[in-house]
Amino acid sequence: LTNITDMLVRICSGAQYEDDIECRESCLNVLEALASQRSPILASKAPMILDAADAALRYDPNYVGGDEDDEDLELACDDAEADIGDEGEGWSGSDYSDDADASWKVRRAAVKVCAAVTSAGVLSLNHCIERIGLPLISRANERDETVRVEIFAALEILFSTIAGDREAHLDTPSDEVMADAYTEARHNENSTVVVDGLNAVRARLPLLVRRLRPALTSRSSSIAAGALKLWRALILCLPHDIAPLLQQLVPALVTMSKECAIESRVQILAVISAYISGRTPLCEQ
Repeated sequence: LTNITDMLVRICSGAQYEDDIECRESCLNVLEALASQRSPILASKAPMILDAADAALRYDPNYVGGDEDDEDLELACDDAEADIGDEGEGWSGSDYSDDADASWKVRRAAVKVCAAVTSAGVLSLNHCIERIGLPLISRANERDETVRVEIFAALEILFSTIAGDREAHLDTPSDEVMADAYTEARHNENSTVVVDGLNAVRARLPLLVRRLRPALTSRSSSIAAGALKLWRALILCLPHDIAPLLQQLVPALVTMSKECAIESRVQILAVISAYISGRTPLCEQ
């Protein structure tokens, strides 16, 4: 398995295979399977697997716009994108030539690898946030619907895992000293607290929220459902940070619940339930 993993990573990262979409997708699918099976070698190979996944996540040869990592620029453009409506979700269509573009298959496979590594639990949560969470947040407005759905699902897994880990170490999550208690309770192998990683997420929270806002009203039921599930995970993971942002959103969610399909209505009610669960004093207002 060690030799196979090394070979797969070399193929995924090799320049000679960069535009061989079917080959790269297949290799990433095998890496996802290895991670899903929690192979004994995964702990030592996870960093190089994530290196390959990160490179594949960025593989978008038809994108001709600016630097996709310039999050300040993206944030500045978000309001204009939101005004466009559903057609304006994600990257601007004028920045692409989509004829026969199948690069989304590579990006989708890369996201699934990230989700599998997160679920396997072989990395500290700080490393998951740094190596998986932050890159996925940067791609949360992915132009391809199938890839964006997978990104929302992978982020949901990460934030739900963090929330569950926090609950395991705190008896009173609504306590005002929650952060201090959690800082003492949760250390990884490098004696770095998970709170450090969450601070990095907090810094990007406005960007992620702006990406999710138009997704809630998407004509795609998959996009809308994925966004709702991610909202709920964010509430459970960062209740004090996300609650102020949700105060203006809750009335819209109530209205949506009266008009949408049953499946989406259930997700909306789950978001509202998490919001009013008493995890933050703002819920009492």
